[in-house]
Amino acid sequence: EQRGHTGGEDDLRPAFEQVLARTRGRVVVSCFATAIPRMQRLSELARSCGRRVAFVGRRMVDNAEVATDLGLLRLPEGTQVSAANAGNIAPDRLLAFVSGSQGEPLSALSMVSVDEHPTLHLGPGDTVVLSARAIPGNERAVSRLMGNLFRRGADVAGSMTVHSRPRSRWVTRTAMPSTSASRRPSSSLIATLRCLPPVQPTARVR
Repeated sequence: EQRGHTGGEDDLRPAFEQVLARTRGRVVVSCFATAIPRMQRLSELARSCGRRVAFVGRRMVDNAEVATDLGLLRLPEGTQVSAANAGNIAPDRLLAFVSGSQGEPLSALSMVSVDEHPTLHLGPGDTVVLSARAIPGNERAVSRLMGNLFRRGADVAGSMTVHSRPRSRWVTRTAMPSTSASRRPSSSLIATLRCLPPVQPTARVR
């Protein structure tokens, strides 16, 4: 449905650098739990900014553990903090990967957005990055999630366009690229198909 080519993970780096530089509180990134290369790059950025990294949400924690065991996610010693201790870290020293970018009702980010998560709480000065496009059919759930995050006083950054209401301090949204490889645009799919050798079906006679 979309035209153009898919960028690489490194194309997202400037936008995340901007978010980390301007946020005085917590930075929460919600992406698909399989986006290990993105977690690796953001963890490196977080360390360079003096922030520790936490993984919040069952799927996010499980995937991070598996990726670490396989050597696909390499965090320097002392960088990671458990989800249980994330609330004890100073807001300006924390970057948390939180599952639930699609607004799933019982996901970790949904619980955070209504202030019902046991360890992670958001408020003014914090920034949430929705680093995944809404899957078709989930737009209403994602919109509800964003509204709840705004009510917490947090800023929300992502690729969707939201119009600010006059004199509303809740709706402060920053446009940024959200994903580099989840659903490829048409030009990238065409390029992939052109790289594949044609397959000639052969009949098998018994």
